[in-house]
Amino acid sequence: MPDGYESKITHVRGLNFSPFSSEEMAAIGEAGLKSILHRIFSAKDVNDAPARPLVDGYAARKLKHGRFPIRDWNWTGGTLRSIKVKSASEMRVVLGPTDARSADMIYYNNRRCKQWPASPTDLEAIHQAIADTFVAHLMVDVSGESIGLSGGAFRMPLREYMATSEASAAA
Repeated sequence: MPDGYESKITHVRGLNFSPFSSEEMAAIGEAGLKSILHRIFSAKDVNDAPARPLVDGYAARKLKHGRFPIRDWNWTGGTLRSIKVKSASEMRVVLGPTDARSADMIYYNNRRCKQWPASPTDLEAIHQAIADTFVAHLMVDVSGESIGLSGGAFRMPLREYMATSEASAAA
């Protein structure tokens, strides 16, 4: 990560019934985080509605300093930059600010207009990341002839099979 913050990745010892590894959970968290940050930067609240307008004085100050007069948490950018995937394990992923000042800013900003944590659109992005991760694990048994290869049967990832079968169907 560009600012030097590194997520804490832990691994469960013993039996693990999660379909995901810690690294995959971190990637799912990153997908959700990307969606959340995009929504906040677009000045939308947790209901995907436009965020409450700024007070006239603060809006004028932001405009004077070359910023958009909207509730986008972007005065210095420090609050948005501090929101990261804090930790990930096979069982859960934690998103949040990496410093106390940003945590306080989020708390007080949320009292004015709730923009943290996830909105329905953000949850859709998270669910899509989960589905994509599941599909990446799916394996299929394929006969070589079904995709235009000579040889016997073998296993391949579903994504590869779909791409190969689409390419051979187009040819």
